[in-house]
Amino acid sequence: MSNASAVTSSRVLMTPAIAEQMLFFSKGNRGLRKARVETYIIAMLAGEWLENGDTIRMYDDGTLQDGHHRLTACVQSGVSFYTILVRGITKDAAKTVDKGATRSNADELALHAELTTEDAGIASGIANLVMIHDLGLDSWAATGGSNSKHLTATKVTRWVGENKDEVLSAVQWSKSAIRKGNTMLPKSSAAGLLILGARVDEVSSREFLEQVFLGYGVTPGSTEDHVRTALLAAAMGARKIDRRTRVLSVAKGMKSVMAGRNIKHAGNAMFRSSDPVPTFPKKNEDAA
Repeated sequence: MSNASAVTSSRVLMTPAIAEQMLFFSKGNRGLRKARVETYIIAMLAGEWLENGDTIRMYDDGTLQDGHHRLTACVQSGVSFYTILVRGITKDAAKTVDKGATRSNADELALHAELTTEDAGIASGIANLVMIHDLGLDSWAATGGSNSKHLTATKVTRWVGENKDEVLSAVQWSKSAIRKGNTMLPKSSAAGLLILGARVDEVSSREFLEQVFLGYGVTPGSTEDHVRTALLAAAMGARKIDRRTRVLSVAKGMKSVMAGRNIKHAGNAMFRSSDPVPTFPKKNEDAA
């Protein structure tokens, strides 16, 4: 038997007061992901929460079927927004709702920046690394986690658009430097390091990275040799080195070489937790 006649939908202005009331009557029916709520709050406060046709659905008993994260962000940010509110869904009918997959920043880039799926994925990773670096956060070499709350899809798409030539050049370079089967570093991390290094010395940074990833012209016992050897060992499973440490080790070695210093001992080439996190000048900032 169809319940279509009981289901209604309308466009409403969701205010913090209304959102709080709806959440009050839906306590405990869904756990919240704090990082997602924080991401939504940042977007709302920045004026980047736009009406996109997504709905908030309510069961026929007046409790929420979805929308908990959006409504919580509305309450905590104090920002109202327009949305489509659907009422009257039965619990049985809710089982047929398309859960889908959350659209990633890379998906948004592929859609709005007209990039291929592969290039959008690399460009999104570049934006993640460089934007977090330029915010002055030590977590710039990591991915996901707390970093995601700083990177709304709107901000990533805008940043890539503003730096499109530089980003696309780095994307293409990464596909030649990190070839198929090379798991030393993700293409996006290598490309992000290329962009950061170029702020100090474009030629030297590119030469360093190509020697590390491609192995051409590497001098035995050099910084490039030490970093490359460690990354290869990690790629082959002989050493356990997490992604953040690998990225920071490449950054550490690159900065050393660009400063005219060679790291003689292999053990000193890798980033250690006691080391200061390597940083680079921000865009349009003089290299010190």
